[in-house]
Amino acid sequence: MAGYNTVNEILALGKRALLVPRTKPRTEQLIRAVRLAEAGLADFLPDTAVTPAALTNWLGDFTVRDDPRSHIDFGGLDSIVRHASAMMPQPEMSEEELLLVANG
Repeated sequence: MAGYNTVNEILALGKRALLVPRTKPRTEQLIRAVRLAEAGLADFLPDTAVTPAALTNWLGDFTVRDDPRSHIDFGGLDSIVRHASAMMPQPEMSEEELLLVANG
């Protein structure tokens, strides 16, 4: 399937994956699977096309692919800190002066 958590695990681990998304009751998984396939981060097969032959073909395809992690910035926390710091007013004291004040 192509649920949010499953896809994040696949991307975080850099594993090759065949996504067969659920399409009912919502198309969320289908949209995610198609977009990831377009980006070359996973393979996609509609549930209506799943056959033993299709699965065998996918399993037998040893095409070398890029590690999905090379296309994704996993440094979200660092980015948040950097962006938040850029929005904050800068202190008039130097970093050393701030440390002296903070340490009493």
